[in-house]
Amino acid sequence: SLGFTFGAPGEFVYISDVKIIPEESMAFLKSLPRIKIFVLDCLDHEGIWSHMGLFEAIAVCKELNPEKVYFTGMCCSLGLHDQVELELRSLGLENYFLAYDGLVLNL
Repeated sequence: SLGFTFGAPGEFVYISDVKIIPEESMAFLKSLPRIKIFVLDCLDHEGIWSHMGLFEAIAVCKELNPEKVYFTGMCCSLGLHDQVELELRSLGLENYFLAYDGLVLNL
């Protein structure tokens, strides 16, 4: 997988189709100013060998502490959009969201 950053440093970071972010890459991400928008892979609750599960993705996000998180690449077994967003709120993750087709992010 490849990760991408767009705009000013830390403005927008996109990493999909990933299971593990190498230490070298995490060091780079941590060197950025606080990430404003972070889009990260999240297949389902458990993940598989090639994709993060919800709690793995949350752990990465907590380590990086971005302003807003959008999970992408979900499959149906993650659950319905509104239910998963309620789950995120119940975990105190007010700025974590599921991405969706047609989502527009203003940078």
